[in-house]
Amino acid sequence: MYKSSVKEISYFQKPTGEYVIQLTVPKGLHINDLPKIAKTADYVELKKHRKKRSLDANAALWVMLQKIAVHQKTTKDELYEHYVRLYGVSKIVGVSPSAIETIKRLSGAKFFTIRGERTQADKKMIYLELHFGSSGYNREEMSRLLDHVIEDAKEMGIDYLSASERDLIIEEWDDDFKTTKSI
Repeated sequence: MYKSSVKEISYFQKPTGEYVIQLTVPKGLHINDLPKIAKTADYVELKKHRKKRSLDANAALWVMLQKIAVHQKTTKDELYEHYVRLYGVSKIVGVSPSAIETIKRLSGAKFFTIRGERTQADKKMIYLELHFGSSGYNREEMSRLLDHVIEDAKEMGIDYLSASERDLIIEEWDDDFKTTKSI
C-alpha cells in the first residue's frame, strides 16, 4: 500500500470517456515502491485526510472522566457512556425488528437506544439511535464532548483543564487537521 500527502491533483477525460488522474506528491515519498505497486494495483482511493483528534484531547477526556468518577463514586466507563449519549454523535435509523442485532453489530456504534416504533401497512419499524464512540469524532464533535465534561468538572470543583489549556489542545489538533492531506 502507498500513502502520501498530495500537493496537486489534475485530471482529464480521454475520448473513450475514461479519466486520467495525475497526482503531484512531495519529493522522495516511497518513490522506489511505485513501480512495483503500479504493476499490481487495481484499486485507488483518494480522500481528504481527517485527523480525528490529538492524543492530548483524548488523554484529557479520560483523566477528567476518572476524576469525576471518583467524585461521583462511579466508573469512568459509565461516565463516558453518559456523556457520549448526551453530547456525542448519534444517528437514528429505522429498521425491522429482525435486523436490530445485525445493525448493532455492523454499524460501528458504541451504544444503542430504542427511540420508538411504528407499524405501517402491517410492517413494524423500530427506530434505533446509534451512539458513536469518540474515537471517530472530528474536531468540532470532540470539542463539544470535552466542553461538557470540563463544565461538569468545574461545577463539582474539579479543575483539571483550564480554558486556555483546552483551547491549546483543540488549536493544536486543528493545526494538524488543516495542514495534513493524504491519499
